[in-house]
Amino acid sequence: MSMDRLQKILARAGVASRRAAEDLLREGRVRVNGEVASLGQSADAERDLIELDGKRIRLPRAWTYIILYKPEGVVTTASDEYDRRNVIDLIKGVEARIYPVGRLDLDAEGLLLLTNDGDMTTALTHPAGEVPKTYRVKARGQIAEASLDKLRQGVILEDGPARATFVHRIAHRGPQQSTDNTWIELTVTEGRNHLVKRMLESIGHPVVRLRRMTFANLDLAGLRPGDWRNLRRDELHKLKGIARTAARRRAGQRVDDDRGGERRARPAQDDRGPSREGPPREGGRFARDDRPTRRRPRPAAATARPRRRPPDPRRRPPGPRRPLPARWQRRRPARHPPRRPRPRRPRPRRPGRPVPAAAAALGADPQKKTPPPRMPKELF
Repeated sequence: MSMDRLQKILARAGVASRRAAEDLLREGRVRVNGEVASLGQSADAERDLIELDGKRIRLPRAWTYIILYKPEGVVTTASDEYDRRNVIDLIKGVEARIYPVGRLDLDAEGLLLLTNDGDMTTALTHPAGEVPKTYRVKARGQIAEASLDKLRQGVILEDGPARATFVHRIAHRGPQQSTDNTWIELTVTEGRNHLVKRMLESIGHPVVRLRRMTFANLDLAGLRPGDWRNLRRDELHKLKGIARTAARRRAGQRVDDDRGGERRARPAQDDRGPSREGPPREGGRFARDDRPTRRRPRPAAATARPRRRPPDPRRRPPGPRRPLPARWQRRRPARHPPRRPRPRRPRPRRPGRPVPAAAAALGADPQKKTPPPRMPKELF
């Protein structure tokens, strides 16, 4: 196996996140082959002996992915110092050491993903990954359309600007309808602490109730508060694709656009530099001749068409194709069942020709079709 950083190995083992693993290394709680490890040190997870507080760290052989409908009053953590009820207490019968992906407030409810896959957790929770999360919010007061436009355009918070990619109002009917509160749904791509609550407080409408409806491609279909289930195969396949796209976007590589093309992920503000190389012309645009080429030209041998071989005169020209045997021919099914032959009705027997009285006297039967016998000439 290849050498990896210790904080990455600890995150893949499900011990802690990479940032928390760096704190463990600074505190000197991690040992490699009996020696205290330092920050930035690499190791082999299969060959080296990695210990945390005297316990050996092993990578899981199989990954576990679970969806939980977190109810209100449950802490989103694997262990709580105040001995409160956490999300791990709701999941019974799972031997793997899993941990939540992201966080939900104590008074919030909704979808929560739990896994022991550290790489996927890092890709889905990093702000540069832009993984969408949809929340259904009950806010105090009647929110005007101008306030919703502020959420779409972006608001300024203590730790920087924040914007909702999608916001719309929900019209409730029945007992939930009230003039004192407003239900809305909004989608954000960041996971900062109390982000949705602070965004609504900035427009003057505090949050009364908060529920996460979707996370990436996952939803709460068929689950009640406190229920959980394993991911289906199709859900996991699509979630891994979203995680790979988020990891490429975080690294600044090209990712597939929703319109079918490709685009380059936007880097962070501190790391942002010139988008293209070469001297720009007036107006900030690049000339077509100065634009750097991204594709390498193919060699002439690869682009030339292959020449056709001339026909061999000694070879007999192919004749007409013989028909395939009947057992090889594909029989097409009839579009409609064959018609049954209609039974023939018996025709009525025609009466015979009228016979003169002289012929009747000689014994001709008027009902028969046979011609009457010839009459002697003496009678005419």
